[in-house]
Amino acid sequence: MYNRDMGLQFSLARLRRVDRANFVQEAAGVLHPDRTLAVHDLLYTISGRREILEDGERLWVEPATVLCLAAGRHHWAESPAQSAQRVMYIHFHPEPGDRGGPVGGFTPGSAFLPSRIPARGKLAIRQLFEEIVYLSWSSRPLRRAKADLLLTQLLLELASLAQARESPHGQPMEYLLERLERNPAGGESLDALAERVGMNRKTLTRQFRRATGQSIMGYRTRLKINHAVSILAVSPSMRLAELAESLGFYDEYHFSRTFKRLTGKSPSAYRNEKIGNSNELLTKKV
Repeated sequence: MYNRDMGLQFSLARLRRVDRANFVQEAAGVLHPDRTLAVHDLLYTISGRREILEDGERLWVEPATVLCLAAGRHHWAESPAQSAQRVMYIHFHPEPGDRGGPVGGFTPGSAFLPSRIPARGKLAIRQLFEEIVYLSWSSRPLRRAKADLLLTQLLLELASLAQARESPHGQPMEYLLERLERNPAGGESLDALAERVGMNRKTLTRQFRRATGQSIMGYRTRLKINHAVSILAVSPSMRLAELAESLGFYDEYHFSRTFKRLTGKSPSAYRNEKIGNSNELLTKKV
């Protein structure tokens, strides 16, 4: 389990901006710089092993490991590396809403990177690092802008990787919410979901309601209707019985009743409205 008092909680509201990025080759026997940076620092180790301390926490670094050292934190090494080091680094600017570690809880609209993220076997992570480094060397604005876009993608990939590596029992609500969102039509029972996160049914339902303000079944039903609204918006000609079956409803009647209860109109009325709007647009074009 990661130490969630370290690492970086970063805002998702803003595009990240690369300050500088490069490859670094160091001979054996060299100490890691003793410093506190004003920018966030991402390090990807290509080869070599060493230990780095961040505000007193020891971080063991080896190939295909990513370090995320938040701006304003002190990091250094007590002993020199025993073997040659080859790493990539990306320095990027802090933005409002960023902070080192989620002390005091998580801020809505943010993601979390622990200080150390094992990324062995994740070729996409290394490729993103390399591409950002190469793009950052350019003086052309479009390539620099692309580096910023890829940095945001890299941060999201790392945050997803870090979350996936944690046991579902460590963050049961996050795990469960993602599972429901990925497959709202899934027919897993409450007992099956509770078993997945290591709780009994009663504890799970109580904690879920505390976290979301809704029951699990209510939350899943709203996800289904949200999917239905999205589908009807782009495919208004889809048969309602087919849509109901694809979303796991017992039949079209139960689907229509639930749709109207949550949206204020029947799916037939919503579909006809979308078809009418489409015809209006076609008429205007003619």
